[in-house]
Amino acid sequence: MSKYSELFTVLTPQNQPLVEAFQAKNNAGGYVFVLSPFKRLERFLILGSDTPTYYASARKLTKENAACVIECWTKNPIQTAAMISNVSKNGLAFRNSPAIFATALGMIHPGVRARKWAGTIVKDVCRTSTHLFEFVETCVSLEKGFGRVMKRSVADWYINKTDDQLAYQLVKYRQRNSYTHERLIRLSHPKHKELTPARSAMYEWLRKRYPSEDAYYNSQLPQIIQMHEVWMKAKEEDIKTLPSVSFYNLPWEALPTWANTKPEIWQAMLPKMGLTAMLRNLGNMTRLNVFYPSEIMKNLDRLCDQEELKKAKIHPFQILMALRTYNSGKGFRGSNSWVPEINVSHILETSFYTSFKTIEPSNKRILLALDVSGSMTEAKLMNSNISAREASSAMAMATLRTEENIAIVGFTSLSKHNTGDHISPLQIHKHMSLEEVINYVKFLPFGGTDCALPMLFALEHNLNVDAFVVYTDNETWEGNIHPVEAIRKYREKSGISDAKLIVVGMTSTGFSIADPRDPNMLDVVGFDASAPAIIANFIKGDVSLQLPPSRLGQETPLLEHGSDDQDPLETE
Repeated sequence: MSKYSELFTVLTPQNQPLVEAFQAKNNAGGYVFVLSPFKRLERFLILGSDTPTYYASARKLTKENAACVIECWTKNPIQTAAMISNVSKNGLAFRNSPAIFATALGMIHPGVRARKWAGTIVKDVCRTSTHLFEFVETCVSLEKGFGRVMKRSVADWYINKTDDQLAYQLVKYRQRNSYTHERLIRLSHPKHKELTPARSAMYEWLRKRYPSEDAYYNSQLPQIIQMHEVWMKAKEEDIKTLPSVSFYNLPWEALPTWANTKPEIWQAMLPKMGLTAMLRNLGNMTRLNVFYPSEIMKNLDRLCDQEELKKAKIHPFQILMALRTYNSGKGFRGSNSWVPEINVSHILETSFYTSFKTIEPSNKRILLALDVSGSMTEAKLMNSNISAREASSAMAMATLRTEENIAIVGFTSLSKHNTGDHISPLQIHKHMSLEEVINYVKFLPFGGTDCALPMLFALEHNLNVDAFVVYTDNETWEGNIHPVEAIRKYREKSGISDAKLIVVGMTSTGFSIADPRDPNMLDVVGFDASAPAIIANFIKGDVSLQLPPSRLGQETPLLEHGSDDQDPLETE
């Protein structure tokens, strides 16, 4: 081989950029591909940036993501509004705060079109009073006053609620920090085409403009508010004479503090209780012996109904957090403790898998590869106590339980303190519980990050793989070959020319190891509720995959009302 050909064919280490590709340095010092602004926006909306990664502080991540959101509002307000609305309305994210923040950034944007389009999605993103209070608080903290668009957006939120919907919001979410419904209504001046007696009475009730014993105004108020008033004035000794919380659908937030210590009241609320409230109060209800007799527990079956979960916008990570907290027997931040019920844990386990969108198996040969490096271990997801490493193993189980021709490995990179192999099959199978899987992955040895290892592992062991699904934070840096070079080398050597690489990003950085120019590579946002279904749909094939013994101890659709023909600017 000539000197020049030898120099040309030598592999490029990950701490140097590939000559033919536009790459940038990640936070760990390796060179990877930069996500498009809208792809990073999607990652931010789903994963947020309120917790630090191993290499970047939460402040740094949030500033970077905020700059990306502003860029998206500048480039294409319609697509930006559509993506934010889609993620929020369809419950694709664990928390709604990133969508609220992104909408607020649109409201303060210097461009008129951006502000108008941001205003159109406020009612979609802010579904509850808590969301609305947070949105206003965020806008004000970003030095946005109550201008015309802001007033109209807040006013529309109230106008678009039916009387019954608004009444429920008024008793369930009464205030957040310094914001109340009375204050927002006073600032926004909602103008109804026709003000119903119930709506008029509610506004007067909020302003406290009439005596509580005024029979006429009380009769105009929706029943849920009337019963809320009765309960808030009642004493504990009156419990037997009080109206039914179940009949009037009173949430626990609408009751006095003493009422929430009574198991019979929780039992009465359970049949109509919102699923979010149910998940948050499982430990408290267990402590109060609410699930006795056992027939009461049948009310929890609603957590295993896919339609109910979808309607309530329950996210898989929300259930995973509830399961981990419940099994721990104590609150993540509070002081309550309880003895977990095995049946409740089983229900939550089933609920977790049900919460993902329906997954049709691809019947392909798949290698699931979990990044178990130090950066994945240290990074906590979405302000929780669950690491990216633990979360990725739980999420991978949704695919593992669906597919037949599948194997799973864990990878890191060799370093002085790492005594295990840098990549090995994991002793994880589809019949394991989530708690077993997370605890198993939690104690694996770890080192640096080398995302090329799954493809090199398949080459070394002559594995026929149709798709590599890599769960990682994309902070790869330590290998002597780039992941994209490794997958191309695998395609060439194995003869599987269309072998796919699906990268599941677990943190909201702006990087990916997937080459956006390669049609057989896909970047997916970790803990997107639809991610396992997207992965399965991207994969093709039907043969078996066997591993050696273990050695380890798209474009978002436009808004329904969003097109250039229906630009809100034209309605001004």
